Amino acid sequence: HISVVQRYRALPTLVLSDALWVAEPKLRERLQDSHRWQQDQVAEIIRQGQAVGEIRSDIQADQIFVQFLGLFLTIAILYSRTGAMIDPQVQAEASWKMFVQAVAV
Repeated sequence: HISVVQRYRALPTLVLSDALWVAEPKLRERLQDSHRWQQDQVAEIIRQGQAVGEIRSDIQADQIFVQFLGLFLTIAILYSRTGAMIDPQVQAEASWKMFVQAVAV
């Protein structure tokens, strides 16, 4: 995800645009389908980790997914707005360490 953020800096602006989410129902539907698919895949991996005791189970897998997604979205949005003020790779590594500590058993 981070390499995509670095390569296509304007992508968050486009993907979060009201033009896609309001004015283009077909595009909105495709984005929602993609999001659902990603959520299903990642939440299943999280559930597997919960089942074997590697990921905390007091938080639902879908809620952990939202936090996981937020790691990348926050970096993408900040990078698209501030450019050189944030190093996406360095921030992703720091955010990942914090995320792992937060969800690990």
